[in-house]
Amino acid sequence: MLLKGIPAAALDEVREVARRVWCAHVDALPEYQHAAPVNEAGGLMRYLALHFLKESQAPPKGWRGHRLTLTRGYLWRPTVEARQEARAALRLKRELWRGVRARVGGGGGSGGR
Repeated sequence: MLLKGIPAAALDEVREVARRVWCAHVDALPEYQHAAPVNEAGGLMRYLALHFLKESQAPPKGWRGHRLTLTRGYLWRPTVEARQEARAALRLKRELWRGVRARVGGGGGSGGR
């Protein structure tokens, strides 16, 4: 679980709640619960991305639902707006990629490189 907006001074309390409440609801052992500030966002994102690529973490074949849920207020704007912004960014990236491929493969003067 990744918690956002927790003061570093509250880490002991977070650990206690995780051990008491979280472990009572999931198959987890209290001694393996960890709470620490995120010091390197890039490393954390890489860890999370690779974690969810593991076969043991994959949803069942044919799954079409969400693999990630966020609590209300987690994103910098309402979820609907954030999704619209993400879709627009993906459209732009696809358009740019098509332009790069057309230029590289279509004789854009780069010699095919």
